[in-house]
Amino acid sequence: MRTLDEIIGTSEDLAVLQMCARAVIIFALAYALLRVSGRRSFGLHSPLDNIITILLGAILSRAVVGASPFGAVIGASFTIVLLHRILSWFTTRFPRAGNLIDGKKYCFMMRKNF
Repeated sequence: MRTLDEIIGTSEDLAVLQMCARAVIIFALAYALLRVSGRRSFGLHSPLDNIITILLGAILSRAVVGASPFGAVIGASFTIVLLHRILSWFTTRFPRAGNLIDGKKYCFMMRKNF
């Protein structure tokens, strides 16, 4: 455990190599989380998907710079992806709820719903 603390650091005064190690770990974690989250988070770009993308970026960046505890960031990231999966399932299972959660795209130029 001490070796891991030396590699990723535990304080806000991180060395360059510690930040690089954190960046590699967070990159791998973000890639895995986006794979679990599914293509939907980048394919359809509904408001729910955009929120997930922004939140994951904001939370994971805190781990790289050492602004938050590393374990807490990982736990929060998994929670957000799990919530995304649950809400995505809910919107496909119950279409009326999907309209409420995802909304409908509206084109102002043509004044049509898509």
